[in-house]
Amino acid sequence: MFYLACPACRKKVSDDGVGYRCEHCNKVYDNAVPTYNFSYKISDCSGTLLLQCLAESGDMILGMSCKAFYDDLH
Repeated sequence: MFYLACPACRKKVSDDGVGYRCEHCNKVYDNAVPTYNFSYKISDCSGTLLLQCLAESGDMILGMSCKAFYDDLH
């Protein structure tokens, strides 16, 4: 539903125990940015659409920032 992103380039980061490592930037950051990435279906009598939700569009759809969602989980 979300991933932890690099604050500079927004690519996925990995937690290496010291910080969050971005392979794209080749840097380690103290913080990562929780970022939405999920799919959802919308259906009516005419058919179904499968849509992808990325980044800030998830804030509008779910009515909650990804950071707030992530903080509620932890």
